[in-house]
Amino acid sequence: MDTPNDNTVSASWDQYLTSVDALEASTGLDLLSAVAPAVQATVEARVDTGPTN
Repeated sequence: MDTPNDNTVSASWDQYLTSVDALEASTGLDLLSAVAPAVQATVEARVDTGPTN
């Protein structure tokens, strides 16, 4: 989830769903660096589309 850092966060959480790749790009961090590269590539590209409430 990528939410704004202020009090404007909406109750509709689905608009904040994002991939680990997108979070890494915006933060400059390598969040799953200890995971095998093949697994890391697969997991980081996914965006969870499950229930949001």
